[in-house]
Amino acid sequence: MCLCSVSRCAGEAAVCSSVCVLSPDVEVKQPGVGPAVFCGLGLTVGLLGVAAGTFFLIKGNECS
Repeated sequence: MCLCSVSRCAGEAAVCSSVCVLSPDVEVKQPGVGPAVFCGLGLTVGLLGVAAGTFFLIKGNECS
């Protein structure tokens, strides 16, 4: 929420001073641990898939 207060003395130009203040009743939500866990599990499964694929590729080339 931004507030602007105008102060003027006789014969002077208006002076506006703006102040931006976060209201205490506005809550900023922090992301939970869900996205981090999901990302970590996805990376783990992906790396295990690459390792398994490499293993079977090498094993298949040895047999033929």
